[in-house]
Amino acid sequence: MAERTGEALDLLRGQGPGADRTAYDRAVQNANVVWWQRHTGTKVLLSAHDEHVGYVAVDPASNPKTQGAFLRETLGAGYVSVGVTFDRVRHRDYVVDLRSVGSPAREWLAKARPTRTIGTAYPDGPNDIVLRRSHDVLIHLHEVETSTLRDV
Repeated sequence: MAERTGEALDLLRGQGPGADRTAYDRAVQNANVVWWQRHTGTKVLLSAHDEHVGYVAVDPASNPKTQGAFLRETLGAGYVSVGVTFDRVRHRDYVVDLRSVGSPAREWLAKARPTRTIGTAYPDGPNDIVLRRSHDVLIHLHEVETSTLRDV
Protein backbone atom coordinates (compact mmCIF):
# COMPACT_ATOMS: atom_id res chain seq x y z
CA MET A 1 0.00 0.00 0.00
CA ALA A 2 2.83 2.41 0.84
CA GLU A 3 4.34 1.76 -2.60
CA ARG A 4 1.03 2.63 -4.28
CA THR A 5 0.67 5.79 -2.20
CA GLY A 6 4.18 6.83 -3.26
CA GLU A 7 3.25 6.31 -6.92
CA ALA A 8 0.15 8.47 -6.50
CA LEU A 9 2.19 11.23 -4.85
CA ASP A 10 4.71 11.09 -7.72
CA LEU A 11 1.84 11.55 -10.19
CA LEU A 12 0.56 14.55 -8.24
CA ARG A 13 4.03 16.13 -8.07
CA GLY A 14 4.38 15.72 -11.82
CA GLN A 15 1.34 17.79 -12.61
CA GLY A 16 2.31 21.08 -14.16
CA PRO A 17 0.57 24.39 -13.49
CA GLY A 18 -2.33 25.28 -15.72
CA ALA A 19 -3.29 21.69 -16.47
CA ASP A 20 -6.95 20.70 -16.30
CA ARG A 21 -7.02 19.65 -12.65
CA THR A 22 -10.43 17.94 -12.77
CA ALA A 23 -9.54 15.75 -15.75
CA TYR A 24 -6.18 14.97 -14.16
CA ASP A 25 -7.81 14.05 -10.84
CA ARG A 26 -10.25 11.72 -12.63
CA ALA A 27 -7.40 10.07 -14.54
CA VAL A 28 -5.44 9.47 -11.31
CA GLN A 29 -8.55 8.14 -9.54
CA ASN A 30 -9.20 5.84 -12.49
CA ALA A 31 -5.61 4.58 -12.53
CA ASN A 32 -5.78 3.85 -8.81
CA VAL A 33 -9.03 1.84 -9.04
CA VAL A 34 -7.80 -0.11 -12.09
CA TRP A 35 -4.45 -0.79 -10.40
CA TRP A 36 -6.20 -2.09 -7.30
CA GLN A 37 -8.53 -4.34 -9.30
CA ARG A 38 -5.68 -5.78 -11.37
CA HIS A 39 -3.38 -6.10 -8.35
CA THR A 40 -5.93 -8.06 -6.31
CA GLY A 41 -7.61 -9.83 -9.22
CA THR A 42 -10.98 -9.42 -7.52
CA LYS A 43 -14.03 -7.24 -7.91
CA VAL A 44 -13.71 -3.73 -6.49
CA LEU A 45 -16.53 -1.59 -5.11
CA LEU A 46 -16.02 2.10 -5.76
CA SER A 47 -18.29 4.22 -3.60
CA ALA A 48 -18.58 7.86 -4.56
CA HIS A 49 -21.06 10.58 -5.53
CA ASP A 50 -23.29 9.59 -8.47
CA GLU A 51 -21.70 12.19 -10.72
CA HIS A 52 -18.26 10.68 -10.12
CA VAL A 53 -19.26 7.07 -10.82
CA GLY A 54 -21.73 7.84 -13.64
CA TYR A 55 -20.91 8.24 -17.31
CA VAL A 56 -22.25 11.73 -18.02
CA ALA A 57 -21.40 14.89 -16.10
CA VAL A 58 -24.19 17.16 -14.88
CA ASP A 59 -22.01 20.15 -15.83
CA PRO A 60 -19.58 19.13 -18.60
CA ALA A 61 -17.94 22.57 -18.54
CA SER A 62 -16.61 22.03 -15.01
CA ASN A 63 -16.32 18.23 -15.20
CA PRO A 64 -15.60 17.25 -18.81
CA LYS A 65 -15.14 13.53 -18.16
CA THR A 66 -16.39 11.63 -15.13
CA GLN A 67 -14.46 8.93 -13.30
CA GLY A 68 -17.14 6.48 -14.43
CA ALA A 69 -16.46 7.39 -18.08
CA PHE A 70 -12.73 6.77 -17.54
CA LEU A 71 -13.44 3.42 -15.87
CA ARG A 72 -15.84 2.29 -18.61
CA GLU A 73 -13.25 3.24 -21.21
CA THR A 74 -10.57 1.22 -19.38
CA LEU A 75 -12.58 -1.75 -18.07
CA GLY A 76 -15.33 -1.97 -20.69
CA ALA A 77 -18.44 -3.87 -19.61
CA GLY A 78 -16.50 -4.98 -16.52
CA TYR A 79 -17.38 -1.61 -15.00
CA VAL A 80 -20.99 -1.17 -13.88
CA SER A 81 -22.22 2.23 -12.70
CA VAL A 82 -24.92 2.15 -10.02
CA GLY A 83 -26.81 5.38 -9.36
CA VAL A 84 -29.18 6.21 -6.51
CA THR A 85 -32.34 8.32 -6.67
CA PHE A 86 -34.97 9.09 -4.08
CA ASP A 87 -38.37 10.72 -3.93
CA ARG A 88 -41.89 9.87 -2.91
CA VAL A 89 -43.45 7.76 -5.66
CA ARG A 90 -46.25 5.21 -5.86
CA HIS A 91 -43.85 2.31 -5.51
CA ARG A 92 -41.51 1.46 -2.68
CA ASP A 93 -37.77 0.92 -2.99
CA TYR A 94 -36.69 -0.78 -6.20
CA VAL A 95 -33.69 -1.62 -8.38
CA VAL A 96 -33.76 -1.27 -12.18
CA ASP A 97 -31.17 -2.62 -14.60
CA LEU A 98 -31.17 0.25 -17.10
CA ARG A 99 -29.33 -1.87 -19.66
CA SER A 100 -32.27 -4.21 -20.10
CA VAL A 101 -35.36 -2.35 -18.85
CA GLY A 102 -38.38 -2.73 -21.12
CA SER A 103 -41.01 -0.32 -22.37
CA PRO A 104 -42.46 2.08 -21.33
CA ALA A 105 -39.79 2.66 -18.66
CA ARG A 106 -37.01 2.43 -21.28
CA GLU A 107 -38.41 5.43 -23.20
CA TRP A 108 -39.11 7.41 -20.01
CA LEU A 109 -35.55 6.85 -18.73
CA ALA A 110 -34.06 7.85 -22.12
CA LYS A 111 -35.34 11.43 -21.82
CA ALA A 112 -33.75 14.23 -19.80
CA ARG A 113 -35.62 14.79 -16.54
CA PRO A 114 -35.15 17.50 -13.90
CA THR A 115 -32.94 15.88 -11.27
CA ARG A 116 -31.06 17.19 -8.26
CA THR A 117 -27.69 15.82 -7.31
CA ILE A 118 -26.46 16.11 -3.76
CA GLY A 119 -22.74 16.70 -3.62
CA THR A 120 -20.34 19.44 -2.68
CA ALA A 121 -22.38 22.08 -4.53
CA TYR A 122 -25.76 21.22 -2.97
CA PRO A 123 -28.22 22.81 -3.21
CA ASP A 124 -28.05 23.27 -6.94
CA GLY A 125 -30.17 22.28 -9.88
CA PRO A 126 -32.35 20.71 -10.78
CA ASN A 127 -30.38 19.69 -13.85
CA ASP A 128 -31.75 17.82 -16.84
CA ILE A 129 -30.25 14.33 -16.59
CA VAL A 130 -30.83 11.29 -18.78
CA LEU A 131 -30.64 8.53 -16.18
CA ARG A 132 -30.26 5.76 -18.77
CA ARG A 133 -27.12 7.40 -20.22
CA SER A 134 -25.68 8.09 -16.77
CA HIS A 135 -25.80 4.65 -15.11
CA ASP A 136 -26.22 0.94 -15.78
CA VAL A 137 -28.29 0.22 -12.67
CA LEU A 138 -30.55 2.53 -10.70
CA ILE A 139 -31.50 2.05 -7.06
CA HIS A 140 -34.53 4.11 -6.10
CA LEU A 141 -35.30 4.77 -2.45
CA HIS A 142 -38.87 5.78 -1.69
CA GLU A 143 -37.93 7.65 1.45
CA VAL A 144 -34.69 8.89 3.03
CA GLU A 145 -33.94 10.79 6.20
CA THR A 146 -31.08 12.79 7.62
CA SER A 147 -28.21 10.95 9.18
CA THR A 148 -27.79 10.86 12.95
CA LEU A 149 -24.47 11.24 14.72
CA ARG A 150 -23.76 8.11 16.70
CA ASP A 151 -22.06 8.06 20.07
CA VAL A 152 -18.96 5.92 19.91
